[in-house]
Amino acid sequence: MAGLVVIVVLLAFNKDRFKAMLDPESDSIVGTQAPEFAAGEWINSAPLTIRELRGKIVIVDFWTFKCRNCVNVLPDVQDWYKTYRDRGGTVVAVHSPETDAEADLDVLRRFIADNGIEYPIVTDNTFATWNRYRVQFWPSTFVIDREGIIRSFHYGELGISSVKDDVERLLTDSSR
Repeated sequence: MAGLVVIVVLLAFNKDRFKAMLDPESDSIVGTQAPEFAAGEWINSAPLTIRELRGKIVIVDFWTFKCRNCVNVLPDVQDWYKTYRDRGGTVVAVHSPETDAEADLDVLRRFIADNGIEYPIVTDNTFATWNRYRVQFWPSTFVIDREGIIRSFHYGELGISSVKDDVERLLTDSSR
């Protein structure tokens, strides 16, 4: 009985989050042209645009450095970057901070250096790119094809496992 009460209370106070997990808004843009990145500070790269990245498979990863789930998938994201950069793919991470401390560029740069992150990162302190992609939670990951069309969306730590399959399929399909 106590467990049922806990579940009801969690649902009552977190109904919007549970609803978003069951029907995320980002799903609605799969199959459409990927939105451009909003203005922000670029780390590990000159500024990039979706238009300039046409011809590549692009993984766009929304994250923040104090999110445990985001930190847990950093090795996967780094692996994707290393695996696909010579095969026609790339990663662009969009850092959308949850707290004021995470919005501090010097702190972010230190985190990136301390963790050996090599892929391009753009800051999104105003959540403009976040809103363009209709993101609702961290981490959220999009796979974009060579024409700039969003082909898949994944969220959370568990959703990360199928990103590699999606990228491999797009690389195989576009090499035929």
